[in-house]
Amino acid sequence: MTAIRRWVLVSACVFALAACQQQESPEEVREDVAEKQREGAESVTDAREDVRETAADARKDVAEAVREGDSEDVVDAQAEGTRDLADARYQESVARAEADYKVALELCDGLPVEQQPSCEQSAERSYEAAKDAAEVLRKTRTEAADVAQDEYD
Repeated sequence: MTAIRRWVLVSACVFALAACQQQESPEEVREDVAEKQREGAESVTDAREDVRETAADARKDVAEAVREGDSEDVVDAQAEGTRDLADARYQESVARAEADYKVALELCDGLPVEQQPSCEQSAERSYEAAKDAAEVLRKTRTEAADVAQDEYD
């Protein structure tokens, strides 16, 4: 590699790193935040629709089991619906957490460079806490369905 190519490569890397570590203007932050909010709202709306569809399917399955008159099938349908709904609600919560996280990261870009790492770490901690809480709820709901089903058997 010639000295000129090496210098160009090193310069490009330095400029790229410098660009990543700059405070964005308020206008850039507003635009980026608005974009992430729109994307996040779309993801959360999709997840909410999945929750509604899952709940409707569960009600339909339970109603069908009731019509057939087999109480064991009713309990199984209720338990399965509860588990499916717990999963759908978990996905909704994670979609909301991801949306909030992405917005928070964009807001961090508007801070002075020296404050950005701690802001990003705080956003990451909030995101992880929200996912952990969603997982606890999913596990609790799933276990409740399992217990109800086991008690019947």
